[in-house]
Amino acid sequence: MNRSLIFIFLIISGCSLNAQKSFEGFIKFKTEITTTELAPNGFKKMLNDNYGDSLMMYYSSDGKFRRIHLNSAENGRDSQFYFPDKDKIYLTYKNNSKIDSLDVKINSL
Repeated sequence: MNRSLIFIFLIISGCSLNAQKSFEGFIKFKTEITTTELAPNGFKKMLNDNYGDSLMMYYSSDGKFRRIHLNSAENGRDSQFYFPDKDKIYLTYKNNSKIDSLDVKINSL
């Protein structure tokens, strides 16, 4: 019994030592927006038009990321850029040169 516990402990310890310390790459995933019956008519469509039905996330090893809203409407969200050294997230929109920013110290991600 003691040998089994020691063996399991060594395996777990070894796995954690070889664990990946950071990630750099992209992840694509589908999003689904739901609303309650209390939401006004057209609210769900407005959210879907604004945010799309999926996201492509690009992560850098230094903590920066870019979130691309896929399949959003013509004037919906395009991308969000996060810069941890500035504690800012920047928002861009399709067919619009306007760039909004949020201070993530005040507004969490």
